[in-house]
Amino acid sequence: MDVLNMTPEQKKEYEWMKYDEMDYKSQLYTAELKGLQQGKAEGEIKKAREIAKNMKLRGLSAEDIFEMTGSSVQEIETVH
Repeated sequence: MDVLNMTPEQKKEYEWMKYDEMDYKSQLYTAELKGLQQGKAEGEIKKAREIAKNMKLRGLSAEDIFEMTGSSVQEIETVH
């Protein structure tokens, strides 16, 4: 598009189109970041549960597991 040869109305329309495009890309980027953060948090929780499960299988008490992992005693006792 040759912006220099546009009428003022065409330039205005073009600028709004570009603005909408940038806004859309910004929204996608934000959604992607949120998704990555959520996935990371879920992965950390899953890993902590795996560790707690393995500690429980090795005979550690729920209180000891709590001290080492920060998981609640109730969560530890429900880990299968």
